[in-house]
Amino acid sequence: MAVSTAYWPIIWPSPEAVTLTLFTGRSQLQLPVRAPQFSDATLPRCRTPRRRRLVCHGLTRGRVERSVSIDQITGEVNHRLYTDGGVFGAWGKFRLDAIGLEMSHTYERNYRIRPDDPNSARATMTQTYEMARGDWQVRVDAAPR
Repeated sequence: MAVSTAYWPIIWPSPEAVTLTLFTGRSQLQLPVRAPQFSDATLPRCRTPRRRRLVCHGLTRGRVERSVSIDQITGEVNHRLYTDGGVFGAWGKFRLDAIGLEMSHTYERNYRIRPDDPNSARATMTQTYEMARGDWQVRVDAAPR
């Protein structure tokens, strides 16, 4: 359990200063517990899932970068996440051999805030997705204006 006014950059801060007071005098944390039942023995067992082997080859190596930086003049904090691939494995660009499809996915996310001003919070994301097979190719670029 956590008590907080924010969990930056997952949960954005309150636009105004907040003071939390927690009185623990007679506090309790109660979690539901399911008691075993006689009928549990008759429940079917979970089957082991069948996995199809997807044969693919990495064409370029992917990478993931995470960083936090602080502007020494403004005090602005920037959380940065850059991913090249990662969605389908450790490759940046790869080919699904069964259908000859080449795919790649990159994105960058930046979450900025000045600790003294919760209303300065900003998030930006750029993203590129590519697919190609034979003589056709599709590329989608998304970025803020």
